[in-house]
Amino acid sequence: MRNIDLSVVSVTLLLLMMMIFGTISLPTANLWFQSQTRNQPVHRIRIFPIECAIWKNQSENGAWYNVTLSRSYKGANDEWKSADSFSADDLLLVAKVADQAHSWIIQKQQERS
Repeated sequence: MRNIDLSVVSVTLLLLMMMIFGTISLPTANLWFQSQTRNQPVHRIRIFPIECAIWKNQSENGAWYNVTLSRSYKGANDEWKSADSFSADDLLLVAKVADQAHSWIIQKQQERS
């Protein structure tokens, strides 16, 4: 059986009641629901050690995408870490990952229209 976050269930029920009684609009409730699932990227592209995470955002005007780029490296204690700065040697891989991310986003936008 899956674990259920009761706080999300409680707030969901509250929002539904507020919609029924007309104290909150459907678009506002919809934005809240979407914000609860926005904590994971919709897609990742990796060419080690560079990674691009693609994030989908939603508003009343529609969806759009943002990306974050990171570089993996091993720290002093041999543990994996992540940085958002890149050396000259990383830039070709950053460009390749960014190009693939751009292609993925354009494809998703074309599927929508």
